[in-house]
Amino acid sequence: MLRPQNAPGKAKTNGRDTRLPIPGAIIRKEYKGQVLEVKVLEKGFEFEGQAYKTLSAVAKKVTGDHWNGYLFFKP
Repeated sequence: MLRPQNAPGKAKTNGRDTRLPIPGAIIRKEYKGQVLEVKVLEKGFEFEGQAYKTLSAVAKKVTGDHWNGYLFFKP
C-alpha cells in the first residue's frame, strides 16, 4: 500500500486515517471491568457525550495517563 510521504504509517483515504472505522461506528474496549464505548465521528470521537479530537485524548480521559489511542483501543 502506498503511503503519503508526509505521514509515514498513516495512510489516508479522502482525508481520513484508514486505521479508523467509518464515522458512526462504535469502538468498544473493556477496561478495569467496564466496557468503554467510543463513537467515531466525521472529525474526532465521542465518549460519554463529550467530543474529543483524538483517541489519545479519550484514552487519557479514561486512564489519567497519556496513551497512544490506537494502541489503547486496539482489539
